[in-house]
Amino acid sequence: YGPGVCYAAGYYYKTSQDARSRNWTARDLAQPRYARSPFFLERNGGAGHFAFAFELMKGHGACCLASFPDTESNTSDDMLAEAAEFAILDYRPFFNNRASVSPIGEFTRAYDNPTTALLRWIERENDGFVIGIPVFGSFETYAGGVYDAGDRPEPTLGFHALFVCGYDAATDAFRVVNSWGEQWGENGYGWLSARFVRTYAIEAWRMESAPAFTPNRRMVVKGRRQSVSTKRCVITYRPRGDGRLLIDAHGVSIAGEDTGGDLRIRLQAGVPSSEPIPLLVTSGPLRRLYTEAPIAALEVNGRLDSVTARRCWIGSVTGENIRRIRMSATPNATWQQMSHYLAGNPRDYYDQEEKWLDNHVDTTIADVWSGPDFEDDPPPNYSRRARTTIQLSGVRASDILTYWSPVIRISSKKQFRRGFGTCYSVGGILPDAIIEPDAEAALSISVRGGAIEAESISAGQIDRVAAAGMRISTRLDSLTGQRKTLDDYLAGNIRAGGIDSWGPLRQISAQGGNLIFSDIFSAHSIGRLSATHAKYYVRRLRRVEYAGGFLGDATEPGNVETTGDFWEDLAGHSPDIRSVFGSLGVAGVFNAADAAGRVHHIATLGYGRVPPQFYPPVITGEGWSRTRIRITGGDASTFIDHPPNN
Repeated sequence: YGPGVCYAAGYYYKTSQDARSRNWTARDLAQPRYARSPFFLERNGGAGHFAFAFELMKGHGACCLASFPDTESNTSDDMLAEAAEFAILDYRPFFNNRASVSPIGEFTRAYDNPTTALLRWIERENDGFVIGIPVFGSFETYAGGVYDAGDRPEPTLGFHALFVCGYDAATDAFRVVNSWGEQWGENGYGWLSARFVRTYAIEAWRMESAPAFTPNRRMVVKGRRQSVSTKRCVITYRPRGDGRLLIDAHGVSIAGEDTGGDLRIRLQAGVPSSEPIPLLVTSGPLRRLYTEAPIAALEVNGRLDSVTARRCWIGSVTGENIRRIRMSATPNATWQQMSHYLAGNPRDYYDQEEKWLDNHVDTTIADVWSGPDFEDDPPPNYSRRARTTIQLSGVRASDILTYWSPVIRISSKKQFRRGFGTCYSVGGILPDAIIEPDAEAALSISVRGGAIEAESISAGQIDRVAAAGMRISTRLDSLTGQRKTLDDYLAGNIRAGGIDSWGPLRQISAQGGNLIFSDIFSAHSIGRLSATHAKYYVRRLRRVEYAGGFLGDATEPGNVETTGDFWEDLAGHSPDIRSVFGSLGVAGVFNAADAAGRVHHIATLGYGRVPPQFYPPVITGEGWSRTRIRITGGDASTFIDHPPNN
């Protein structure tokens, strides 16, 4: 459909919805600061397919025409902040067909589209929708009246997107507005017969703008159960004590001295998603929270046992003695890659200073509990090694602060969307993240299909920090039925400013990624440090690509050190660095020693077999070796070694 999608879905449809929900007048709409910019959508990958424009507006909104007046404009942070206020909540198809056109341009298939559903939408919701149609020669020259291509239309010249803004029962025709200017049709408007839409329209979509959070029904109390509804979800609370459920435009709160109990937030029947709840706050503990609606911020002033967010996200979680958190969100993180590589969008993307508007959701988790208060020694069965389990699917983590020993599992996931094809929701740990449990806690982190890019990771003991890459294959069906495929790889990189463990540091591994660091430290010992590369085939380039395999940055080698400060806890083991491995190269400054002058060693240090297609640079190091290295107390060995290009 080309840029026509941006006009139909953005300039006409989104502006129409905003005008109705915000009570804009005709005088307002004559000003560019009220209309949504089609150029913003086109410039950022929203052209070609309706799903591209919808995904852009769902994840980032749409800024106004005054801010983005043409396709030569560049996207700025200020524009994105403005656009975010005009995001959509979701989009859904009325119907979605595959065009059937012969080699000579004949439209070879007639549909039987449900036009009654389109009529009900206009009448009940007082809203329009967008459609995609084949362009016949008579449509280009249309000058007014009701357009109907007949039973044997002319050859197809292409495809086009239109905004449907009304219906006339007398003529059984839909009112449409075109982006071809006032010289087309009736000053840019026209009428499509319901027969034409039923027979020839390829697809039709509706979207919902994100409304403000507003409860629309009174509180219902049955026994101890308290419930209230919004337009899209039902909120039910079962207290254990005197907890009271309160709700207003600012969010949901639970008041009382003895709250506890369970809180469930479920979508209404037939509703695919809900507007975010701005704030959920309790005055005391909460045993269990289950939600199908996103929550911008969750604040529990007491113990929080369990949180489950199904097909949604929670922007921040704050509580005490947190034991389990599970989130599974479905943002489309690969839509713009498909737009850029498969549909030729966004145009001149790299002129926009590397802005890439993929869709992600992020979360912050903070356990503010300071631990139990024992007057004397803790009881014999007390252990700081109790676990906090955090499972995130399709969610990226920023800061994670816990009291108990956290087991963090994060993954990316594949999903299928009707009218879109396959896409991925990406998980990982953000570059500025701080992962910090209590000083005596153990830490385990595993990420699949994403990167660990934390500013710092520290714990009393690090059992595992592991990232594994994932090969992805996204598919898009064109209007003519041609399937286009994008092959890529979500690298399992680990990039950290500092990784510190006061006890044993057992494993740090990047599989299908690089392990890059400034400092890795253990006051005990270090087990295995490894980075292994992955090979994947890119069909559109017809070649093999490699991801990862480098341990350390050869231009700025990081430091790896064990000190053996806790010698009495080593149980006969030396504070060694036991294994260092990079399949395509190793760079670092390694120091395994202790103040007592004992002899320690790096047990293995080296790299694997280099693929013949890969030619890394030759870097000469100081004291480099591929064999066992023995290091005496106080000495350090600098190792910078990349395999030769033969």
